[in-house]
Amino acid sequence: MLKLIKYEIKSRYKILLWIFGVFLFLNILVMLKIRFDGGIFENTAGTSYSLANNTNSRINFFLLLFLSVSGNTIPIMITLWGIQNMYRALYDPSSYLLLSLPKKGYLIVGAKVLATFCEFIVSLALVCIVAAAQIANVTLCTNITFSKMWIIFNEKVLGVASLIILISILMQITTTVALYFSIIIIRSFFINKKFGSLAAFGIFIATAVIMIKIEHLLEKVFPFSINLGSFLLFKLPHELSMEPINIASSLFDLLFFTGLFFASGWLLEKKVEV
Repeated sequence: MLKLIKYEIKSRYKILLWIFGVFLFLNILVMLKIRFDGGIFENTAGTSYSLANNTNSRINFFLLLFLSVSGNTIPIMITLWGIQNMYRALYDPSSYLLLSLPKKGYLIVGAKVLATFCEFIVSLALVCIVAAAQIANVTLCTNITFSKMWIIFNEKVLGVASLIILISILMQITTTVALYFSIIIIRSFFINKKFGSLAAFGIFIATAVIMIKIEHLLEKVFPFSINLGSFLLFKLPHELSMEPINIASSLFDLLFFTGLFFASGWLLEKKVEV
């Protein structure tokens, strides 16, 4: 399985390096520009800071906003890219290469899921590190000490950030598995590539609707919940506190996506024909 994962990553790592390199290069340029311009914020009332009233500060602020949006889209694009590669591997004339591998179906699906997940984690870590570097650069250029920076970006802010990262990871895994299942089940019964992607998306939506309906039913029948907010590394602010998570529906989600994963492997191995 490790060889399959290495092969998946090796087949597209050069393009990923280019994406990461361009993203880092643009961020370094903006960091240098902000430092050269003397920052983007100014002290207005002792402990309060606002955007400096000059053209360079406005330009730098919009550059940071653009890089922030671009950085957030990189993990999403990488996940979609991995799903697209799975679609191509099943529908292209060269699909026999994938289907003729002397491996169990769930190992092939698992390798593709894990390869995409590894690329997602690397891109997510890169975006977080760059974001932290940009924040540190802006605060230092504004002569804000690290103690004051901790007051501004306190543990509550870090708690929200850690929650967003956790949700992003869970969403990436579940979405990838569900879409892989949708693509494989359509390929198992319909070889026509013309409507394959549309049909797979329909299966994905139907699967999500069925899962949500069963979740709501379980929450009514078994109303036992647990608050995961206490397990986070940083505290969440009261206005953004996590809703208790239903134990029954969470166990169902785990079993449901595990079932989708092994069903994808079985379909790939037994039903998909070259």
